[in-house]
Amino acid sequence: MKKILVVLSILALTFSCAIERGEDERTEKLERPDMVLENGTFRISSGSGRPVELTSSVLTYWSKDGRAEMEGLSFSQTGEDGTERIRGTAMGGTMDTKKKILTLIADVYLEDLENGLRISTGGTLVFYIDSEEVFADDSVMVEYSDGRFEGSGFYGDLKREEYSFEKIEEGRFDV
Repeated sequence: MKKILVVLSILALTFSCAIERGEDERTEKLERPDMVLENGTFRISSGSGRPVELTSSVLTYWSKDGRAEMEGLSFSQTGEDGTERIRGTAMGGTMDTKKKILTLIADVYLEDLENGLRISTGGTLVFYIDSEEVFADDSVMVEYSDGRFEGSGFYGDLKREEYSFEKIEEGRFDV
């Protein structure tokens, strides 16, 4: 009789544990990067054929998603003659390597050396590498040889040298 009670108790315990585990069991997929580099350099081709080189203190890359996250970021692009054409820095950023979109985050500085243009923002700046277009919703300061403007809702086409703001807060244009 004792043996039957022990067997029944074990079966009841096993069955109740199985039911509880089945109801409450939740699994989360752990996403791990393919690569984490300290002082890493990442190079991505552009539509103009001139690659953009990104260097960061910490670079984390997920090949499946085509995504890179960077801290302490600097970047540059050389012209056809080998001289530096575009350069910049940011506290951090993300790169969509499939769409070739670089999102720069915090203390962003971008300089177009060919056109004498300097763009800076404390917020976020999105740089479309193939089309060489930049967007920023936050407050942005743009300086160039003929003037200086500060505003929000900035759009810039670095190839065509066309720039606009949704709202200009202050500015100066030298004639």
